[in-house]
Amino acid sequence: MNKIDNTTQTDVLKIKPWQLALVFLLLALLAPFQFLIISEDHLELISPTWIYFPIWNSIYIYEMYAIINRLPFTFLRFLFALQIGRYYKKDITRTKVIAYGILGEVPSFFITLLYLLQPILSAYPLVIGIPIPVIFAIAIYLMRSKSQPQQPLTWKGKKKVLDWWPEIDAPQKT
Repeated sequence: MNKIDNTTQTDVLKIKPWQLALVFLLLALLAPFQFLIISEDHLELISPTWIYFPIWNSIYIYEMYAIINRLPFTFLRFLFALQIGRYYKKDITRTKVIAYGILGEVPSFFITLLYLLQPILSAYPLVIGIPIPVIFAIAIYLMRSKSQPQQPLTWKGKKKVLDWWPEIDAPQKT
């Protein structure tokens, strides 16, 4: 029986599913996931590896320990990126990929809720956090615009002919 080749190219820019998953992993690492408004002169665009301060037009790149500290908040985004590759290999359904995507954005929404509760629980001023589901939006667009690749059919019904062992292929005589 022939096996399905899961490394066939997708319709998406003629790249393989593992390459697409790698691109989404890089997006999960570099794309921003939250926009913070701390005051009128303090805004932040936060990524797992950097922060951009638009008013001062500066970027701060995290040290390795800070990136590792942010992993619990962004780990589900990396898992979602891997599921995109599995979707184009036809190992997972679209519904499950969307569920992983929503699950990947939950920590950012949770952080937003904590920011909204902060003035109640402490003396700090109101911090407004706005989640940015960039990867989720790109994945939804990609899944809607580019379909899964056509995989070759398996040959379940076809009998395998073994010329070197004829008694297996020949019908039994009674």
